[in-house]
Amino acid sequence: MVKRTSFEGDACPIARSLEAIGDWWSLLIIREALFGLRRFGEFQSKLGMAKNILAARLRALVDHGILETAPASDGSAYSEYVLTPKGRGTFPILVALRQWSEAFDDHPEQIATMERHFSRFPASTCKVAVLHHHVVNPPGSLGRNMISNADDAMQLFDRSGVELLLCGHIHVSYVGNTLDVRPNLRQGTIICQSGTTTSRRGHGREKGKNSYNVIEIEDSVIRISQHMFLEDADRFVPVAEHVFPRRSAGAYMLPRAERVVEADRD
Repeated sequence: MVKRTSFEGDACPIARSLEAIGDWWSLLIIREALFGLRRFGEFQSKLGMAKNILAARLRALVDHGILETAPASDGSAYSEYVLTPKGRGTFPILVALRQWSEAFDDHPEQIATMERHFSRFPASTCKVAVLHHHVVNPPGSLGRNMISNADDAMQLFDRSGVELLLCGHIHVSYVGNTLDVRPNLRQGTIICQSGTTTSRRGHGREKGKNSYNVIEIEDSVIRISQHMFLEDADRFVPVAEHVFPRRSAGAYMLPRAERVVEADRD
């Protein structure tokens, strides 16, 4: 058998990192540890790994300081594998891998899985989908990459009666409907795109500002108010209000009392 090349002493930090976590089983073990698994049997049951392979990967992760063994938290004779600070530091790596996969991989089985989940709930349920990446490019988004199967996702939401889609990633607050870009959809799905609340990485009119959305789901309407921090007021203030009819209400023309926001005259 050809001996595997070691990158332990390589000058490149990426290569050295691969020496510790470049094996796919190692990354999956770390993923499950971040989700809270700690025992050998839990890892083996969840990942379906052969016991000898799992034991070798766990030893390697301990040797690299990513995991450490500790007495069982329930006082039994078993040992547990616990993430070290170095191990917990891999969290952004796994998040980045997931985002990369969601942005560029096209997996029809994911669409089918979501459709099965949505079909379990009656039409009277307000179905909400949450995506990290966006399905439309709102004004000010600088043409950032949408998910690769955005059209398939929007059609899925329409078929499944999803009323509201929450997404982020691009630091632009936007409220609209999938019908804005795909008018052939049956009813469309409300899009609530988050801005940036905890940093000043906003784009467009939100450049250098913080913003957030307040969503109220009522029996017949969904209300979304966009709030932005304005320096002159030294606080967050509502800058826009949107009112949409609920699908389950069966009303597509709202009475004035439901669709008009009265200004605060105090």
